[in-house]
Amino acid sequence: MIPKSQMYIGARIIENDPEEETPVVPYRGAVTAIEETEKGELDYFVYIRLDDESMKQKRIFLCCPDKIMVCFPWTIDLKEKQKVEHKMKNKKAPSPSKGHKLS
Repeated sequence: MIPKSQMYIGARIIENDPEEETPVVPYRGAVTAIEETEKGELDYFVYIRLDDESMKQKRIFLCCPDKIMVCFPWTIDLKEKQKVEHKMKNKKAPSPSKGHKLS
């Protein structure tokens, strides 16, 4: 599950659907668009471009022959390495602009 505040264009995602009953090979892809539906942290969906490896799965190819899938935030996660890197980028303090004196 990915809150809206952590989602961004280009994010690498992996399927993680807690309601999926049968074990499946998770699909992977990159976020190409974000559509906000309301103001809450989980009120959005994303369009992802699926990886070539994911397209080899029959269940994926049949529903997304154009390699584009619409996903809800509660069925996907950020890839692990990316979670750490994105958190670190967000914690950097902004540098003061040139010519601006800090008090």
